[in-house]
Amino acid sequence: MASKGIDEGDLAYVGIHDMTVLCGYRGKTEQDQAVADGASESPWPTSKHNRVPSDAVDVAPYPVVWSEVKKFEALHAYIAGIAHALGIDLYDISWDRPHIQRNVP
Repeated sequence: MASKGIDEGDLAYVGIHDMTVLCGYRGKTEQDQAVADGASESPWPTSKHNRVPSDAVDVAPYPVVWSEVKKFEALHAYIAGIAHALGIDLYDISWDRPHIQRNVP
């Protein structure tokens, strides 16, 4: 049962009270490193992170606790809902929850 004033649509319902941007735009050096680290499969300049402005962003609940999958899923769904309300089409990459990407060519 939700607390007074908090319902299932609120991020606070799942314990999210803050969020952080892990990555937005990546230059060549950062993209090359992301590929080397296995964080990206897209070489420079093919990632949506390499555009100006960036068409991709990685966001996470703060503090970041990678094992709290439900919080990542809730935050992603919340952002997707806001994007939909604003007419922004997002590409759903369910296996990479910190990653949010506009569905553009």
